[in-house]
Amino acid sequence: MNALERVAWWNLFWVVLASVAVAASWPWLGLVALSFFGLMGFAGFSALFLRRPGFRAPLDERDHAIGRAALNASMRVVYVFFVFGFVWVMLTFGGGPTVPGKWINLMAWSGFALVIAVQSLVTLWHYRQDHRHAASS
Repeated sequence: MNALERVAWWNLFWVVLASVAVAASWPWLGLVALSFFGLMGFAGFSALFLRRPGFRAPLDERDHAIGRAALNASMRVVYVFFVFGFVWVMLTFGGGPTVPGKWINLMAWSGFALVIAVQSLVTLWHYRQDHRHAASS
């Protein structure tokens, strides 16, 4: 398994865990349940997968291209998420100047989780496609 694949699996694990914790505790905790998104902070330790004893990242040009493609795809998905989310908020609350802060807070955390999740999923998809093509040749 490549270092970038390990990073993707690590990040995906923490995003899914945090999202499930928020969804499971929302009925009882309400807005306080958003605190479970703090678990995504452990995704920051994924940088340790990119280090070797000589302080060189074990990534080649293909890995960098996959990383850029995954980041590009995640930003596009999150942009659409925010556009539709803000349109929904405007339609729901009548476009007035007062939107409950919990909805903005929820959208911000959900957008952050979505960036990490989509980036991880696209990274894993690219590597899966590369392994399929290599096996069929």
